Amino acid sequence: MIEVRELTIEYGEVIDTINIVNIRVKGPAIAARIFRKKIGRATQEVFCILMLNARHVPIGYVEVSRGTMTQSLVHPREVFRPAIQAGAVALILGHCHPSQNPEPSRHDYGITRRLVKAGHLVGIPIVDHVIVCDLDRYFSMKEDGTYPNLFELNNEEEKENEEQ
Repeated sequence: MIEVRELTIEYGEVIDTINIVNIRVKGPAIAARIFRKKIGRATQEVFCILMLNARHVPIGYVEVSRGTMTQSLVHPREVFRPAIQAGAVALILGHCHPSQNPEPSRHDYGITRRLVKAGHLVGIPIVDHVIVCDLDRYFSMKEDGTYPNLFELNNEEEKENEEQ
């Protein structure tokens, strides 16, 4: 049996390499620490994904896009392509707010919802969306619970997915 200790995602250029340790991402604080280390000091919004195996151990990290000071363009195609290639079982979305206020915008909730739907279609669920800033603060959409069903599909959406 071969044990993976390091994974490099290449897509045009090497985006990042992560040393993998056997730490399960059991909650948003662990994900926030990883995202903060990678993008917490960015001067523009950076959107990234943490790819997880079945035990929720990270198998890779990919920076999906860099945007402006207030917004980042994100498309499901760019989010799920590296996740499928890496064999990810689940994803945690992450991005930074250079304003140092980790509170999500309506746009942040909208893109999360869109990616949750796409994840259900391809069989890679989104388990959380964590927003970080340089300060020791983060916001977890799952933990916050403002939209308790944000990461689930309702019956009508499930029927739509089955028809497609």
